[in-house]
Amino acid sequence: MNKEYLKMQTVYEFMLRTFMPILLATAIFGCGPAEGPDALSNRHASAPPSGCTTACHSAAGSISPNPLITNGSGADGKHIIHVSGRGIFCDKCHLNYENEASHFDSSLDTGSATIPLVRFDNVNPSGSWTVAAGTCSALACHGPDTVDWYGTTPWIRPACSACHSTATATRRQIQGPNGDFGANAAIISRHVSNVGDPASAQCEVCHELSMHTSGSILVKNADAGVSIPYDPSNPSSLEPFCLSCHDSDGATSTFLASGSGAPLNPFDDGRTLGTAPNIAGIYIKDSWEKQYGHRRKGLTCLGNGLPGTGCHGNFNTLTSTGAVNGHGSGNVGLLSNKYELPILSTTWNEARYTLCVDCHSSYPAFPTMTELFGVAAGGNYAQPQANYGQWPYSISFMLTGFHDYYSYSMDRQFNLHLYHLIEGMGGWSYRGVDESISSCVTCHNVHGVDNMHHNLWDEWNFSIENISGVEYGRVNKTDIGGDFGCIWGVFCGPSIPTSTPIYPELCAVNCHWDGTFRYPRSPFNEAQAVAYNTSGGVGLANGDSVAIYFSDSTNGPAITEANIDSVLALSGPHSWIDSNKGGSPGTLTAAWSSVNGKTNNVLTITIFIANSGAGDPTIAVGDTITFDLTTIMDANGTAVRGKMTLTGSF
Repeated sequence: MNKEYLKMQTVYEFMLRTFMPILLATAIFGCGPAEGPDALSNRHASAPPSGCTTACHSAAGSISPNPLITNGSGADGKHIIHVSGRGIFCDKCHLNYENEASHFDSSLDTGSATIPLVRFDNVNPSGSWTVAAGTCSALACHGPDTVDWYGTTPWIRPACSACHSTATATRRQIQGPNGDFGANAAIISRHVSNVGDPASAQCEVCHELSMHTSGSILVKNADAGVSIPYDPSNPSSLEPFCLSCHDSDGATSTFLASGSGAPLNPFDDGRTLGTAPNIAGIYIKDSWEKQYGHRRKGLTCLGNGLPGTGCHGNFNTLTSTGAVNGHGSGNVGLLSNKYELPILSTTWNEARYTLCVDCHSSYPAFPTMTELFGVAAGGNYAQPQANYGQWPYSISFMLTGFHDYYSYSMDRQFNLHLYHLIEGMGGWSYRGVDESISSCVTCHNVHGVDNMHHNLWDEWNFSIENISGVEYGRVNKTDIGGDFGCIWGVFCGPSIPTSTPIYPELCAVNCHWDGTFRYPRSPFNEAQAVAYNTSGGVGLANGDSVAIYFSDSTNGPAITEANIDSVLALSGPHSWIDSNKGGSPGTLTAAWSSVNGKTNNVLTITIFIANSGAGDPTIAVGDTITFDLTTIMDANGTAVRGKMTLTGSF
């Protein structure tokens, strides 16, 4: 055997092993140079799948005879349908055949018992090929039908449930008791609201199936009627799909193509976008494209539940894993992690906001749950009331600007973030159906807004006003006659017609109706009192001190023995001063200091005790200290209000 022949043989084998071909399914009809509908040269201009090339598999190719004239007397051309039409790779039906010796021996292979030409991948583990008959059977792709490779009878796609009621290769189960829809008891929220699984026509509202069996997921643009390919590595690829339906006209083209439902009721399942309980459905696109919101932070509609990926999907809180899934979720609102809605329990539970907490904890500049809802331990915002007794977080000072110095005739201060999310605030009409405790989305449009005030609903026309040195937040729904927070005319003043559409669904109880639609945002001056054993003795002794810390500047008034028991009144009969000094000189002292860029924001009171005995100061840890409402004022001249509980120790 000469060297030139060996060299040519090596090149020849290299070429064959480089380009994986699509092979002849059977040799019944012989072979020849003529082109047939299944020849690769008759495919579309796109590149051959899986590396197969027309250099080998065409009439003009270097390999002869042409193995791709396989349709016989039929006219369908099954390679064309599967390869060109649906983009299916060669090895879907010729698994690993490119590595067989018979693939490269320059002779036509009809398949054998030991080296079958047709063998299916794990999508069709039970599939079989009958050489003589030219038929495929037991294919998951084709359902229970026996498919005649050479026949001209069109294939009718089986119902979606035929393939998707069980897991198929890498595809999860979609329908059935362990699927994504109503047949799965663990799924509480889903696109198609039927109790069971959706029918095939309902699936086709969203899914475009021309390339379905190739493994590609194509969804429909509900406005333009074109397909949108989904890239699992890039969840944002589904954003045009989501927004095309969740706009003012709903699923226009999808509706026309499917022949079922209506643009605002595309699944024909009794749910209509823009009406309760799906009122928000037609406003999402408009909100998402506004200048402030999650989109501007790089999030997409769909994600896997992890920070920075998106809010809607399906996340397993037990395993901390998730996958994008727009079919259904074990969380309300197709959310990718837990967000409890409606909230009916009056017991504080941070876990009900897991979606928000987990995501925002990855943004250091954003306030944490503790910062938003926390108050100073024992401070003037931390005094329990009958309907406001839960204190889940204690921090140095309250940080939120959402607060109130006087509410419901109670002479005390409130962290209104916390107040809205605990017991006593059950006036929010969730989805127009369930009366729920207020939640984050009651006040914040998480999809997006045009105002810069913390994603508060644009419909509120929120603004900040300063009146006589007091800062107010103002809400005003001018589009419905100035009323705010009304649902179907209930608790409104004046009432509005029951036919008036109200979006967003706000509070059923009109909490802010005072003629001005505003709440005070100042003074924001939290106060906290701490006892210190400055003297080093046991128990209260001469020289011990109490420091009162304010979160903002004050007017720093003079505090003396003459006025301290009224300016900072102690609970019960307790007193700051020694009333029986026995002629000893000395008095209690109170000195202001300025820290952290504030002015007169720390008051240090040093206790004076002349002789132990009758008349000594009776102040004790646990006492309440109540402001007199006139003497100590903030920088705007508004009196600091409320009371504190003395903490620390003497």
